[in-house]
Amino acid sequence: MRATILDGSAAGDSVGERVGAAIEHRLETIGWSVGRTILREKTIAPCAGDWGCWVRTPGVCLIDDDNRPIAEAVARSDLLVCLTPVTFGGYSSILKRMVDHLLQNLSPSFEVIDGEVHPGKRYEANPDLLAVGWLDGPDTQAETVFRHLVQRNALTWHAGTHLSAVVAAGVSDGDLEVLVREAIGDVID
Repeated sequence: MRATILDGSAAGDSVGERVGAAIEHRLETIGWSVGRTILREKTIAPCAGDWGCWVRTPGVCLIDDDNRPIAEAVARSDLLVCLTPVTFGGYSSILKRMVDHLLQNLSPSFEVIDGEVHPGKRYEANPDLLAVGWLDGPDTQAETVFRHLVQRNALTWHAGTHLSAVVAAGVSDGDLEVLVREAIGDVID
């Protein structure tokens, strides 16, 4: 099994480093192959929004930067893990930029899902989704928005299973280990 981790944390974000390391370690411990991409170290331009990846070069973004191999890795994965500080209930700007580029992994042949119109599947299989965010302190509204965003992305991306988790910046190593073990178990079982 293959997991792709998209790490949307900022440089020096110790919570992001701890969360990413815990998830990577747990997946490797249970026998998964893990590729972790530190997005801040990559060149990813904003999505041009020109639909070229759908009509002119199906499945490949017209912008030739690091988004292409990352999107390909996501398409070949069994599990996509998104790591991010929760920013006003959403993803960090660098993770959001890559999320926009995942449009190339979808098809312009629309379909109805739960009474809503969504892009179709480009590939036969799509990865499950685990999104882990962190907050400096309790913020029920931001956490609710984050969980809703992850659920909507999972629906659009045709993820078979999805799970969102939010941790506090001061989470202990023991509690983080338990959260990661349970989250990964819930999303891949």
